[in-house]
Amino acid sequence: MKRRIFAFLLAITVCSMMGATTAAAYRLEETAERSDSQTMESKSEYQMAIEETQRMEACAKTNLQSGNDSSVQAKTPLEEYKEAFDVRAEMDTETLSGMGYSSAEIDILQKYKNGECTFEEAATRAAAVLTPSLTCTTHTKERYVVKYSWEWDKTPVGLGEDGFAMGLYGIDNQSNRLITKLNSSTAAVTYFYTDNSYYKVEFPDKEISQDAVSTKFDSYKLSDLGDRWVWAKRGYITMTISPAVSGGKTFEAVRAAGEYGHSSHRLAQINISVTVSATGDITATFSIAPPSSGSVTSYGKKQIIFYNDGSKFVEA
Repeated sequence: MKRRIFAFLLAITVCSMMGATTAAAYRLEETAERSDSQTMESKSEYQMAIEETQRMEACAKTNLQSGNDSSVQAKTPLEEYKEAFDVRAEMDTETLSGMGYSSAEIDILQKYKNGECTFEEAATRAAAVLTPSLTCTTHTKERYVVKYSWEWDKTPVGLGEDGFAMGLYGIDNQSNRLITKLNSSTAAVTYFYTDNSYYKVEFPDKEISQDAVSTKFDSYKLSDLGDRWVWAKRGYITMTISPAVSGGKTFEAVRAAGEYGHSSHRLAQINISVTVSATGDITATFSIAPPSSGSVTSYGKKQIIFYNDGSKFVEA
């Protein structure tokens, strides 16, 4: 059965690869049987800024080669990150400690401030790191519950409007897309004070479609009393789905994907869209409107196929 599902999801990709072989497809199936990883790759703000800058530069180069006019943004995400990082390096030890920086990270920030190390070295060692995960807590033929979550290890420097999204759809025992209904969903964000102590959990507004849930929130803001600043340390989205037709076809598996978008500064406001391609790929797109108000970066997305027997396939 799993072979049929993989054939369905990968057929177009395999056909488009001139060197594709049966052996290569078998290796993918072997990976599916053995993979136990649920946690996605952790990535720092610095890494995200580099990757988004490289992506933007590649797009600009492509547009130039094709003869399309392309307006150049005043600052790249990496330049914006460096400016914010420079401000962070000027903060005192007590403030940095309250933001979650370790003594070693504070030391490297001080060395950078004093010109004893480069920006690249300091950012590599002291940038805020975001760790996401994608887990399936319920997996039966009639019901699935999937959770996408994330957490920062310390207060990031980009403190504007952030967002995250999860897409989820079913696959039946004939490896076909299964029409489902969204029974319930929750989006939550946990805020901490800038001394790294707990403030409260909030439930931001959600955008809901047939296959996806997304939400946006202020990553840095004043508390309800207006006397202290708080920041978003962690959050999650859960989705519960079941077959749309009771007593009809049931789940053999579901495919899920999650992604987080992080804006460059406080004036930025983001837009989020989630699409499912003809080949089944789930893609979240984050953008800033208007582009002149900043940029938004996202870490590398992972997708997982969760089977109702508890096994899974973690896609690259």
